[in-house]
Amino acid sequence: MRTFGLYPFKKRQINKPYHAIAGFYDDLMSHVNYRLWADYIEECFKKFGKNIHSVLDVGCGTGSMVLELKRRGFWAAGFDISLPMVYMARSKGMKRVWQGDLCQPAVKNWDALLCLYDTIHYIPKDKITQVFRQLFYSLRIHGILVFDIVTEHHVKQCWAGYTEKGRENGFYYTRQCWYNARKSCQHTEFNILIDNQKNIYYEHHKQWIYPVSFYIEQAEACGFEYYGHFDDFTFEPGNNHSERIHVVLCRRE
Repeated sequence: MRTFGLYPFKKRQINKPYHAIAGFYDDLMSHVNYRLWADYIEECFKKFGKNIHSVLDVGCGTGSMVLELKRRGFWAAGFDISLPMVYMARSKGMKRVWQGDLCQPAVKNWDALLCLYDTIHYIPKDKITQVFRQLFYSLRIHGILVFDIVTEHHVKQCWAGYTEKGRENGFYYTRQCWYNARKSCQHTEFNILIDNQKNIYYEHHKQWIYPVSFYIEQAEACGFEYYGHFDDFTFEPGNNHSERIHVVLCRRE
């Protein structure tokens, strides 16, 4: 699905992930129930945390989870590597959202950290240890980290050959996905046309799909205490056929 080939008089502009799609990201993700997700996160806090008040969403996107947690009385904030996504979050009235890198968060003493909706998959294998080490020192003693992954089974079943096209709020887009099993890499290409603009905006996303055991081992090596990994918004153990697995970790003394 090479959309730009259908428009020979338009110039193709290559963008970093989550730059061009920031303007219609919330429309693209309208199927996500952030209230339900926040309900689950609160249950994780009650079950595994202690005195959770300050919550930082690392890779917060347009801030939907930050906003939902703020409504529930948490002192919530977030950062994202994509400045256009941060701008979209701020347009919702959120001031405690900034541009930041997951590999160098430069924050400390949070009660809880969240790394949700595939954010961890954008980190290649050689940087995972650095990320967990940084997240460890960003928490207070006994603070908890909740992150999620999707399984390779789910990627192969749902995303390996997925294509889509649509129109959202002045944006026309195509999305094409494929999976390189040898490199454990999920590829997603977006081609985006914006009303009244000459360019076609192109983004190529790469997500690295590793077993949950790999992430747990890396986290424990950085000092985290493992509390559990759970199947798709439950507290039943996750497995290789789960769609999504949430992992809960604690910073040891």
